[in-house]
Amino acid sequence: MQQRKILSAIKTMVGVFDTFGALPGTFDHSQCVAYESEILICGGANENSCYSFHTVKNEYKRICSYPDEIRLNKHCVVKIAENADGIRLLSFGGANKHTLYMDYVSIWSDDQDENATKKKNSYNVIGKSRNNLEKVRGVIGGSKNHLLFIAYSPDNIDVLELNTLQCLKQKTLPVEDVNTIVSPCLVLKRWDGLEVANEKKSEMLLFSGKTGLSITYDEDTNDFAFDNVRVCTTIRSIIRYAYVCVNDNILFFGGQNSGDKVSRAVYKYSMSANTWMHFEHVCSRVLYDSVAVVSADNVDIHMFGRSVDYNFDTTPTEDKDCNFDITEHIMTKVHEWMKQPTEYEKQWIKHEEEIQELEEIKQNFDEIQHDFPKKN
Repeated sequence: MQQRKILSAIKTMVGVFDTFGALPGTFDHSQCVAYESEILICGGANENSCYSFHTVKNEYKRICSYPDEIRLNKHCVVKIAENADGIRLLSFGGANKHTLYMDYVSIWSDDQDENATKKKNSYNVIGKSRNNLEKVRGVIGGSKNHLLFIAYSPDNIDVLELNTLQCLKQKTLPVEDVNTIVSPCLVLKRWDGLEVANEKKSEMLLFSGKTGLSITYDEDTNDFAFDNVRVCTTIRSIIRYAYVCVNDNILFFGGQNSGDKVSRAVYKYSMSANTWMHFEHVCSRVLYDSVAVVSADNVDIHMFGRSVDYNFDTTPTEDKDCNFDITEHIMTKVHEWMKQPTEYEKQWIKHEEEIQELEEIKQNFDEIQHDFPKKN
């Protein structure tokens, strides 16, 4: 009976995820940026081509390729500027070390100047080669949006001046297990969908495996401060998940653990409430080494990357061996993950709160034992 119930829940979720046709390239470890009615797909592992996916036309169109000498491998792309004419993207990191920018104007415009578009929509190499920044993640912050924060293996966080790419500060993350900082979730803090406003301080959250950190960078002191954030028990073994920010929530899709098992689970973390939820429903695809992005109108979540097709004739389990994989593009609606908790989810939250209470009791007990004078 329980197996049929779980299987029914999984089948129900098939209608929540739309799967698009074959991708024009192999986009695992890809990076994506939303721009108006487009999702820009900026290369992937050993895939140098970049494409625009039009969210209304449901079509792909090639933009350009990275320079021939660049070999992408777990890089990062961030949007650093946007105006009426287009956006500027910064691409950096990866195992093969590169730093480039691209001024992008829409390739879907009927009245575009082809020569002008080609001059814009191409990558330009800037800066010098840095250390291996494989599996790096970055966000733009600072009082004038002039700072680039990057987190990367094994336990590093840097802040760079965006215009010059000069490193202002390097710091070691206070983590127990450095092996878990792999393509971490790194986001700016938000309250009610707005980034936390502080004139000289940038506040961020980082999650990966059992590590959860609240990170503050002070421009006046040029230093970082860290506080631990509790990570729910069932996601502590998972890394390399796709994630997006929706209002003041972070949604986590899929991922992989250290034993090469991949997950179908979906989680939500509330920044304002500091609470977790494990959704009753799961992904219709097993996702790992994938990237997620929210459309510019905040309606859809698009995911690109590796997935394992789930066989409904087999017994459903939380994790699945990576016997085969494909790269694909799937989409789900934001509102599907903003609904009130189901009875199952309420019970999970209650159970997790009980575990948290026990963990806090144990921590207090350990601190008392540590402070208690030992007998000679």
